[in-house]
Amino acid sequence: MTNVFIYHPDAAVLKLMNRVISRYFDTVRHTFRLFGSWNITEATAYLQKHCSLVDIAFLDYSLYENAAALSVCLRTVNRSASLIHIGTTDTLVSALIYRPSAMMTDPTDAKKLTSITAQFDEIHRRLETNRFLSFRFEGEPMRIAYKNIEYFESSAKKVILHLDNKPTSYCFTAKLDQLEQQVPAFFLRCHQSYLVNMYRIRRMDVINKSFLLYSDDVVFISKRMLSAARQKYEAFMAR
Repeated sequence: MTNVFIYHPDAAVLKLMNRVISRYFDTVRHTFRLFGSWNITEATAYLQKHCSLVDIAFLDYSLYENAAALSVCLRTVNRSASLIHIGTTDTLVSALIYRPSAMMTDPTDAKKLTSITAQFDEIHRRLETNRFLSFRFEGEPMRIAYKNIEYFESSAKKVILHLDNKPTSYCFTAKLDQLEQQVPAFFLRCHQSYLVNMYRIRRMDVINKSFLLYSDDVVFISKRMLSAARQKYEAFMAR
């Protein structure tokens, strides 16, 4: 499923964009979720809750401060979303810090809007399976890029997901054994209770049987898994 977010302060333009994008997804028969708003408060509230799910974000920069605030909200958590800049060359230059993926000067150009939607929909469809973990947190669907996950911790039939860029963690029902089978190869099972992203390891402490992470968290290595964990980690570092 592709998740699309639109912010445009002109309600008429927003309605047109909603219609064109919905028509595209109906034509290609691909599941999608579309949220659009002209109200900055409503748009901000949605992003704060669902920004990790967004694949394609269309942001109008005519009210630059509003769009910049939404861009910060999005990029703080979601580094993989395609941000489509709606505005002029001048506003684009100012917004380069938010890493826009494309630019539109006229969002009412249905042909251009359809083309951009199709381009980035295809990209995210190809990447979704091996780049994101999907789960439910407090009844809400969540999706987190694997590269943003520092480690998984198993506790009382639950799994706690620790992110690398913020103190927030997510607890959901899962088995670490099952997660180990689906995560990318750069995750290392080093303990009955831990599955760690090797890109986030600062160093291995063999004496204390642990990994020190860049967040300063410590992930322990079980005695039984020490030899295999060390071998796999050293092979990863050599690559």
